[in-house]
Amino acid sequence: MSIKILKNTTLSIIELNVLGLQIPASSQITIQTQDYSILASSDSITELTTYINSGHIVVNDGTDDLSISEGLAYIKLAEIAKSIRFDNTTNGFTSSEVQSAIEESKTSVVGSMFHMVFENNGTSTNIWLNYGANPASSNSVFAVMPFDCKLVACSFTNAASSVDLNIQVNIANQGSGNTIDRTIVFQVRNDRVATFSFPNSSNSNLLLNQGDKIGVYIRDQGDNANDPVVTLYFKVLGETDQNTQENFSANLSTTLAGTTLTFSQ
Repeated sequence: MSIKILKNTTLSIIELNVLGLQIPASSQITIQTQDYSILASSDSITELTTYINSGHIVVNDGTDDLSISEGLAYIKLAEIAKSIRFDNTTNGFTSSEVQSAIEESKTSVVGSMFHMVFENNGTSTNIWLNYGANPASSNSVFAVMPFDCKLVACSFTNAASSVDLNIQVNIANQGSGNTIDRTIVFQVRNDRVATFSFPNSSNSNLLLNQGDKIGVYIRDQGDNANDPVVTLYFKVLGETDQNTQENFSANLSTTLAGTTLTFSQ
């Protein structure tokens, strides 16, 4: 909650004529929210500046005594949302009060979600899926990460019932060409549809960097899929004004390497 407290550090009563208030000696008053606009008026700021600069009045936000510059800035904020301080020390924000933090979050993609779709028409056995509407398999035309992000969920659907297969999400790091660096496996057993959700996992294999490449392979484990669709969901972890480029001639390798992370139903 927004609180504005004025502390009198002197042994005498301080008269605030614009606000029509008194601060008793060595005491404090809390400004009512309906008076925030009066407090922030130019006449009030002029009257208070002398007291605050001299240290005779200290501004408090309900938690901390503020420095002279912080106190003067704080009493100038008439809107309640702008009067609530915002801790930006651990979240990458630059804003120091709530209203600006809200506006900042509206212009940032960090924390937002996006998805990528991999699919194939017809019976699908031991096959690379197509990336989105592209008719090429995802080891030759693969997904490329636009941001630093984290894989947080996977969904599967198909036209057949009771299928048995492994969904292999093959990842080649940016700069490693067609070499698969790690694989995330989702096991579907005796089901037509399946979902895997792990937004709170701290496994580093789920983290991807801008420029990393992804291809999805269906490996048969029994009954075949028909018209399979695999959707991968990602959460953006960082945004940087940068470009990545990479040139290599071969498709993503079919040879698995590195760490394999498996999710079972």
